Amino acid sequence: MIAAYRRGAQAAGREPGEIILQGMASWAQDDDAALEGAREWKGTLVEENYTEPVYDPAEVASKGSDVSDRKFKTMGLISSDPSQHVRKIKAMQQLGATAIVIMNISGSDPVGMVRTYGEHVLPALREGRGP
Repeated sequence: MIAAYRRGAQAAGREPGEIILQGMASWAQDDDAALEGAREWKGTLVEENYTEPVYDPAEVASKGSDVSDRKFKTMGLISSDPSQHVRKIKAMQQLGATAIVIMNISGSDPVGMVRTYGEHVLPALREGRGP
């Protein structure tokens, strides 16, 4: 999609704008807690919640039960290991993002995630260190 966008901009003689990718991230002391603290966000991965008129947050959440834990962890940054967060953010950069927005969905330890990003994830990204 990003390549098509860039080709379209070039064909129109325009500079492409920002390419912003957003990811959901959850961190905790262990992987199970990171997953458990983020489960309520599974409904955001259900396409029907974006294509149908769904207004009730409880309905959005209930549809999330159809999303497997494996799919949820694959599509998000859900891990107790900061290097896993670094790896996935680097993958987003390689897709061609000019800006990356990470939403903290770490219900079990949101402050701990901010601290972990400040102490481990962001420095690794700035220094270009591998995961």
